[in-house]
Amino acid sequence: MPEEGYKGWSANGIGRVFDIAVHTKNANIIWLCSPNGGLFYTKNRGKKWKQIPLPTPGGAIHIERTPIDQRAYRLFVASNISMSSKDPYSYGVFSTDNNGKTWDTIHPLFPSEYNLSTIGIMKWFNNQLIYSVNENVYRFTNGRQTLLHTANSKLTSIVLHPTNPDLWYLCGKNICFTKDNGKSFTYLKKNKKTKELFEAKRCDLAFDHALNGVLIAHQNRGNFRYEIKSNENIETETRINAVIDVHRTKIIFDSKRHRFLIGGIRLYSLKNDQFQQLSYPNFPHNQFMHDDIRVMTFDNHGNILIGHDGGISISENGGVKWFNINGCGLNITEVYDFDFSAEALIAGAQDLSSFQLNRKNNKWTHFSNLYSDGGSCILKNDTWYVMKSLQLVNTTNQGKNFNYPYVPVKTSRFNPELCLSDNTLFYAGKQLWKEQNGTWKNLSPLIESNYDVTGLIIHNNFMLLSKADPVWRSEDLKGKLYRSSNKGKTWQDITSNFKAYAYREISDLTSKTNFSHIYACIGSFDNPKGNKEKVYESIDSGNTWKNISYNLPNIPCTCITFIDKIGLLLGTDQGLFILQQNKWVKYRSELPEVPITKIRYKYGKLIVSTYGRGLWILK
Repeated sequence: MPEEGYKGWSANGIGRVFDIAVHTKNANIIWLCSPNGGLFYTKNRGKKWKQIPLPTPGGAIHIERTPIDQRAYRLFVASNISMSSKDPYSYGVFSTDNNGKTWDTIHPLFPSEYNLSTIGIMKWFNNQLIYSVNENVYRFTNGRQTLLHTANSKLTSIVLHPTNPDLWYLCGKNICFTKDNGKSFTYLKKNKKTKELFEAKRCDLAFDHALNGVLIAHQNRGNFRYEIKSNENIETETRINAVIDVHRTKIIFDSKRHRFLIGGIRLYSLKNDQFQQLSYPNFPHNQFMHDDIRVMTFDNHGNILIGHDGGISISENGGVKWFNINGCGLNITEVYDFDFSAEALIAGAQDLSSFQLNRKNNKWTHFSNLYSDGGSCILKNDTWYVMKSLQLVNTTNQGKNFNYPYVPVKTSRFNPELCLSDNTLFYAGKQLWKEQNGTWKNLSPLIESNYDVTGLIIHNNFMLLSKADPVWRSEDLKGKLYRSSNKGKTWQDITSNFKAYAYREISDLTSKTNFSHIYACIGSFDNPKGNKEKVYESIDSGNTWKNISYNLPNIPCTCITFIDKIGLLLGTDQGLFILQQNKWVKYRSELPEVPITKIRYKYGKLIVSTYGRGLWILK
């Protein structure tokens, strides 16, 4: 329950929610989509959530439903995998009439090196399903699929006219509409005097009870609203103070209170040309904080439901107070990294900052005065190091307060890596740094610093370091893989030894106890007509490499770890694999088929983090 007087919600919550569907007659029944966590539903308004198994790996981003009878619904779902550091992709559109026991395929997609298609929009109306794959808009009805239109850009929403079922709008960078239920489309113009099309980075549209259209748009020169006086023209440009952006620009009409709701970064209401902010992030320096609102909808009582980066919330009084209804069983946390000792476990997650688990009472606690994306984590004796967005912080009293050690290098938000070797802390961002008595020493000043470190092995004198971009290198094969045999004093570029790396990206490195025996995994799709480039092995410190991809499916690999008592474990976008006698097999069937981000083994425990389904432990 929210604190007294608290008007917002804590994005420091459970994970991202992209879409919500509420039963048309029973407000206690709710379905929601998490982009990597999957599809969930509740029968008791969020007290307890159950997962609906999807027909594909990963999660879901769109859901629509149509009643079959008074008790049953047919669900339409768009699948998705969406990691922060790479482009999202979809496996298609599917439907079920038995809550996921069986699925029918409406539009299959097969991700590959040159085909990372995504489902942009999906809406059920007029006994038809309208959805988009990239720029293409399709209709599915009576078991048949038809291509209706190819838009100028990827689409983000479908808006239906309140009274005319044949009139609907497609929103993206432009807005086009159809008056004849998809037979033809016309683009909105800037005004009556010009033929120039309206264009924005992102826009959305809604109609009020008087059929007046209000358009909000995020553009380079700011955020604006427009009124639509006719189908073809946009008029009356007004700058607005609502905080929206290119990723999240939403507007819907609240018919119960006769106002518009505007979402994106935060939630606002618009009534009689007056704006009111309805959400206030409950964090220090909250002028810099955000809710990341992904979806807004209503139940049959007119209560507002919001899906955001902290889960799902509901307001029964028009947005004055909010109640978090994540409840039990909604496990959609996107974990980047973690570390643990015999007494404690710390982790960093998407929009959850960092959190700790006290192993004695199995209680999770957030680092309350940290907010942002939590990243890499290391426990070094009594000092805990965690990445807080672009900053490295540490605590010596289990999160009661924090220090901000200076790190003289800019890093990517999600890629910095912390490594502990012989009780010495190393920090890999754009370059490799070593902590010495509270200061940092650059161990790689001569290595190209424009690109992120993606893989790292450190043991005594030996170091191996891989870099991300550019994916393609010329035939001289330089600048992506480096080795040092003298603690980083000098580095040797050994990219040319690993020719497959010329047009791929190493996502992780690991080694056996004998540090000359190395493994590397590749973080991209293969060309379906080319060689399988997934996992490579070197037994001579990187001089030569052997392809051991064997029977792995064509999916990105995320992390790799060799554990003496277990073997070679590989994290992928479809779960965890283990190498057994030149064959890769799924490891632990109870693990979800979602991206694996980190694998650690200590104290006889194997712990795996996922991007979408939290942490999993095997004793």
